[in-house]
Amino acid sequence: GRADYLPCIAWGSLAYHCAALEVGDQLALEGRLQSRIYTKEVDGQMVERTAFEVSVMSLSDLEEDT
Repeated sequence: GRADYLPCIAWGSLAYHCAALEVGDQLALEGRLQSRIYTKEVDGQMVERTAFEVSVMSLSDLEEDT
């Protein structure tokens, strides 16, 4: 039962639409995927991690499309 989340950034009218969404809503989106590598201290050790982020260009609610 583990869920992974990918941070998504939306601007303007897309951000307004996202405000009405709830956890678990099914979406289809298009955008730009970016990644970056950073270091984080875990249990006294420096660990290299990768962060991912999506800049949303278009968005649709799959439940409304069906």
